[in-house]
Amino acid sequence: MQLRNCRAILMATALLGAVAVAFGQTVQTNTDLTFGKIATSDTAGTATVSPLGTRTSSGGAMPVTSSFTRASFTISGTPNVTFAILLPTSEPLINGTAGLTVDTFQSLPSGTGTFDGSGSRDLFVGATLHLAANQARGAYSGSFEVTVTYN
Repeated sequence: MQLRNCRAILMATALLGAVAVAFGQTVQTNTDLTFGKIATSDTAGTATVSPLGTRTSSGGAMPVTSSFTRASFTISGTPNVTFAILLPTSEPLINGTAGLTVDTFQSLPSGTGTFDGSGSRDLFVGATLHLAANQARGAYSGSFEVTVTYN
C-alpha cells in the first residue's frame, strides 16, 4: 500500500437537541471526538475511535502518531434515575468542498444509563470515520447531536 499524503482528520463535537433534555438536567462537553492524523492511500479505509478511548483502522487508512480522543460529557440530573441516550446515524465532516462521513456512533453507557447517588454520570462517545481512496488533504470538521432524556 502506497501512502500518498498525511491528512489531519478532525471532528469537533457539539451538543444540540437541548429541547429533548428534561428540566433540571444538564449536559457538559468535556472533550471533543477527534480522529487525529490519518494517512490515506489509493485504497479506501476507515478509522474508529471507540467509546473506550481506543483507535483502530482498516483498509487504506493508517493512523499517524498523534492525539485522538473519544467525546466525553458529564450529565447531571436526578439521583438514581435512568436516562436514554440517542445518537445520530451518520454525520458529514467538511473541509471546504471535500467531505467525509462519520457513522456507527457508539456510547458508554450504551443506550441507557443511570445517574449515581449524587445525580451525575459520565458519557463517552466514539464513531467510525470513512475515508475515500486518495482522500483530499486537510482538516475536516463537523458536529453531531447527542440527546439525553429521562426514561
